[in-house]
Amino acid sequence: MNLTFLGTGAGRPSLQRNVTSMVLDLTQERHEMWLFDCGEATGHQIQRLQQQESNNNVQLPGITLPKISKIFITHLHGDHIFGLFGFLTSRSMSGCQKPLTLYGPKGIRKILETVIEISESFMLFPFEIMELTPNSDPSQPFTVFEDDTITVTAIELQHRVQSFAYRIEEHHPHRDGKTVVIFGDTYPCDNAITIAKDADFMVHETTYAAEFEELALQRAHSTTVQTATTAHTANVGKLYMTHISSRYYNQALQQQLIDECRSIFPNSHLAHDLLRVEI
Repeated sequence: MNLTFLGTGAGRPSLQRNVTSMVLDLTQERHEMWLFDCGEATGHQIQRLQQQESNNNVQLPGITLPKISKIFITHLHGDHIFGLFGFLTSRSMSGCQKPLTLYGPKGIRKILETVIEISESFMLFPFEIMELTPNSDPSQPFTVFEDDTITVTAIELQHRVQSFAYRIEEHHPHRDGKTVVIFGDTYPCDNAITIAKDADFMVHETTYAAEFEELALQRAHSTTVQTATTAHTANVGKLYMTHISSRYYNQALQQQLIDECRSIFPNSHLAHDLLRVEI
């Protein structure tokens, strides 16, 4: 199992970072790949990754549109969904007929159906949209997907629109499975600790340095210190920071983010575009 960050920026694309998208590679476990969020130009990022890996003679299974069988959307802000329309139509135009299931907050169906209808686009593959339905008790995770080898649960976070974190848990009988938690945008909240508890690997937005705590509150985002505190309190194994503001455009500024997180949670890492990490 590995995770590839296709976009790690916040709000809008920059020359350093595209907007949010990542692929969980389950090829060894399930012969499929899952996409989490789909900011604009996600398709281009996949092509750039393919070219980079070809140039470096990388032997790992490459990410392609047909290999992605599920898409999980954390929330409906544009920097997390504006690449969906191109992704879906490109997948269709490639001739792919493999089924695809999309999970996301209420409203994602209306958005996609409207765009597909007005643009007269079409899907050549079986395509199912599953809108998330939280528990009556919002403090408890709810099941999104489950089969014999893996369970995906979700919980609502604290953001300006409905936003979710996804917890992906393996449960193979003959070995310890891995647990990965992927967060949507959020301000610190109890639910974040609940969903991340004892996870091996946590991906969490870290939009601002600690000095911008007031701005983070206004925009319902997280700072370095807040993200690292969540990781520490939840007792996760490893933290990867993403959704980075474009103000942190050079190495010195990015090192500030790393240092602030590691002062609280030493096993903190800053993601960058096209980074692939083993879980």
